[in-house]
Amino acid sequence: MNTTPDDRPRILLVDDDDNLLRGLVRLHGKKFDFTTVSRAGEAIQAVQARGPFAAVVCDYQMPGLKGAAVLAKIQALAPETVRVVMTGSAEIATAIDAVNRGAVFRFLGKPFEAADFEKCLDDAVRQHRLLRSERALLEDTVRGAVQVMSEILSLVSPEAFGRAGRVHEVVSRVVAKRALHDGWMHETAALLFEIGLVAVPPAVLQAAAAGQPLTGEQRALLGRHPVIGSDLLRTVPRLEEVAETVRYQGKNFDGSGFPTDAVAGERIPLGARILAAAIEYARLSAPGLVHELVIEKLRSQQGRFDPAVLDDLEVSPPSDAKVKTATVNVRQLLVGHVLVQDIQHVSGTLIVPKGQTITPTILARLRAYAEMGHIDREVLVQDRC
Repeated sequence: MNTTPDDRPRILLVDDDDNLLRGLVRLHGKKFDFTTVSRAGEAIQAVQARGPFAAVVCDYQMPGLKGAAVLAKIQALAPETVRVVMTGSAEIATAIDAVNRGAVFRFLGKPFEAADFEKCLDDAVRQHRLLRSERALLEDTVRGAVQVMSEILSLVSPEAFGRAGRVHEVVSRVVAKRALHDGWMHETAALLFEIGLVAVPPAVLQAAAAGQPLTGEQRALLGRHPVIGSDLLRTVPRLEEVAETVRYQGKNFDGSGFPTDAVAGERIPLGARILAAAIEYARLSAPGLVHELVIEKLRSQQGRFDPAVLDDLEVSPPSDAKVKTATVNVRQLLVGHVLVQDIQHVSGTLIVPKGQTITPTILARLRAYAEMGHIDREVLVQDRC
């Protein structure tokens, strides 16, 4: 909950009547920590610079910008801040406008009793707590779902999982360069852009990983993974945009590619434009091609990638920091260790790719393989010291 150190909920009061504001603070200031402003623009600035607030109470008849419009802007900036409108107008149209435009929680008519005002704020604070709890629960659910899908991909296709790690690193650089507030969605898409491969028969995945020739039907199966992955991700709350990014990962900036629709240029989801460049960047750099040459090769593919994304990628090279490594026995591996080498079955089949962070599932898998003598017991990891 958004409270002050003394646990008073933080409330923003917006009214051009200074006497009313002073009176409300005097009557209710012991229970609530008020910030008061008398102009619509000041309210927006307060939310941006001094928030978050548990609730905002705004007069409907503000000079210049109506209270409903103020609350609508605040909703866009701080959706969890509960919005209350107060007005001396008894017109039903006023209430309808406030509710429809500002997604208002409560409508408070002037004049009001002190007890009614306090109860309204109590209800608003309670609603704010509920919204925050629901968001936290949803975020935990989404985070868990992404983790599970990522681990499933590592089991079904270690090669795809390894690619995802490399692509994620590239996407993260572009997200950081652009300071994207929704960067988590683009990074999630990078981790799961090949999740649709879980529907491809293992024999086809193994043949593709080994570089064996594929039949037309097998190539078609592999080619459908963006659609399958998109449909799978769309079922998870808050991953709708991630699903759209995965679906459009093969769409070229000039409109060619898949899906075969009229979407082109900046109408392609930004996440998909970043992902497309990152996938090719990771593929070209995997053999050790230097950053400058990779960018040159990307730019040479006219019409395929968003030039603005390539500009951001060009000025965001990979870190030159040296990684300290240590050799540990499989039994000494810990959750959180990062592999510096591929872990292969004695037959040569990839089990876990380098760059993978050890999770409980992967740790149990590696120990089981080691017990059966199917992998070397010594592995190279990033030094945690």
